[in-house]
Amino acid sequence: MRPRDLEMNDLVNTLIKEHREIRNLLKELYSLIVEERYAELSQKLENFQPYLDQHVIDEEARILKAILEKYGREGAEGAIRVFQEHRLIHELIREMKAVASDKSELARKGEELRALLERHFRAEEEEVFPKALDAGKKK
Repeated sequence: MRPRDLEMNDLVNTLIKEHREIRNLLKELYSLIVEERYAELSQKLENFQPYLDQHVIDEEARILKAILEKYGREGAEGAIRVFQEHRLIHELIREMKAVASDKSELARKGEELRALLERHFRAEEEEVFPKALDAGKKK
């Protein structure tokens, strides 16, 4: 999988759109947990993985790279910290797959994932993406 070849502005808009789609997916996952439709839940989580992988590749290979090039490591510390959460997000999804028929554990992990993603998306959209857009401006 490779980063998408989009202009920085288009890439940021695509990533923000995907954040909205992921929020909707989380609502679907929650409904599947409540309705105890574990096979569908498991399938949704599997289908979500490549989508999430592409999203993370774009953020780390394009967004972070642009910020590092313009601001240096010190100026990119906030973005680095935010992007380190990608590992936690992947881990929570793995944990959800592992407890795919335990309703209370799934609900707990699902809420943990929702809260983490909400904070993560807010940090990206309010702090990281504006910096990337600035870094991506033509000189």
